[in-house]
Amino acid sequence: MKRLMDCGTLVNTMLNNQKILKYKGYEGYVYFSTEDNLYYGWILDIKDLVDYNSETEDDIENQFRLAVDDYIEFKKEIGRDD
Repeated sequence: MKRLMDCGTLVNTMLNNQKILKYKGYEGYVYFSTEDNLYYGWILDIKDLVDYNSETEDDIENQFRLAVDDYIEFKKEIGRDD
């Protein structure tokens, strides 16, 4: 996580410094890259790497939810229930 934090500014400083996105039992972080002018994050505590991004702060939670829904569907398709 340290390496990723060095890439940009943690958006959570704007969102009460402790906000973690939550949806359907999954959690994700949101970061803002000043270099790319882009919000991005990834789903935490899963075996795979699932990330999401958005150009606007208002849309990042929607992108997180879409990523979670896609991940759940992917696991169903391959028969994984972890």
